[in-house]
Amino acid sequence: MKILAASLLLALGCVAAEDAKPVAPAAKAEATAPVEIFSPKENGYAGFRIPALLRTKDGRLLAFAEGRKKNLGDAGDIDLVMKSSDDEGKTWGGFTVLADEGKNFIGNPACVIDERDGSITVLLTWKVDGAHEGDIRKGKQAPAMIWSVRSTDGGKTWSKAEERKELSTELLARGWRWNIPGPGRAIQLQNGEHKGRLVVAANHSGSGGEGNRFLGGNSFLSDDGGKTWKLGAVDAAPAEGRPAKGDFVYPNESTCAELPDGRIVFSTRDQGGPSKANRGIAWSKDGGASFEAPYAPDPGLVAPVCQGSLLSATDAAGKPVLLASLPSDPKNRAKLLIRLSRDGGNSWQDRPLVFPGPAAYSDLVQLAPGRFLAIAELNGYGSISALPFEIKGE
Repeated sequence: MKILAASLLLALGCVAAEDAKPVAPAAKAEATAPVEIFSPKENGYAGFRIPALLRTKDGRLLAFAEGRKKNLGDAGDIDLVMKSSDDEGKTWGGFTVLADEGKNFIGNPACVIDERDGSITVLLTWKVDGAHEGDIRKGKQAPAMIWSVRSTDGGKTWSKAEERKELSTELLARGWRWNIPGPGRAIQLQNGEHKGRLVVAANHSGSGGEGNRFLGGNSFLSDDGGKTWKLGAVDAAPAEGRPAKGDFVYPNESTCAELPDGRIVFSTRDQGGPSKANRGIAWSKDGGASFEAPYAPDPGLVAPVCQGSLLSATDAAGKPVLLASLPSDPKNRAKLLIRLSRDGGNSWQDRPLVFPGPAAYSDLVQLAPGRFLAIAELNGYGSISALPFEIKGE
């Protein structure tokens, strides 16, 4: 569905009026009409899901997604695909298939750039043809493995997909069967003892059982620009599973961002935990090697059960902010809203509603101080679009 910029701005004004709260005034923010990146039926694919986005050293934008060959289901013949933009997301081209494992699945992209040399790594989940998450957790199918593709020329050419064998041994030794990086953009640390480290938020299913109570959160770390990886922080379920009652979350699809003080904040989707919140939050103060405490409910990020994105950035005044993009309807994947935190994720304020209709998975990049681009699944599933927006200073 095409939405004219004027109509969208009018809708934004109406929603802002309805949702206004008697707190400190929100910074003025504007969004424009979405630009479609991946379209249903394009290049022989039924549709596209699970977006990830990064900006190269020369300013190009790379959008990654799963190209779902036969249908929009989560299993089967699914490839990693990419498009690029040289004009900050106004137009997109260069459709490229980066990984095609035949009838097997290779997806859940988590992309990260090493700013020192511009090399790019995309960590991925690989699973056998037709394998569903539930069957993998039950041991009826081979475990899902972590694979990757890399580029050393800013995304112009890519390596063949390869299994991260240095991770596989430890993951399998722990009995983890369902292993997922991200999905979405990962980070490189800019400060502190571990400056230059690549950190990917991830999740897994433990060996104790097949239900959501056995889900866990973790990170993957690289100190050589993405050539090799190791397991970092782990919030694993106990052997008997996580509590079925109380204020607990069951970690699932995760994202992270570095804070100005050098800590890392992690945000996760809660997959059916007993907490009233649908998001969990955790912090690390040792470069992602461990969590300060297990994931705790994050009631400030009101959202349905859905993936989301975090971004450490600066507003138009150059002040540091932490942004989150998530659907804001608590029961439905709709109303893609940007939230802002100035205290490291302890509290959140609503900022622009970048899309008022159905919206699901998303990712974020900063274009300049106060200027941003989100890419997201809009109007149901199958297509992925770009949405520029602004965050003014206080």
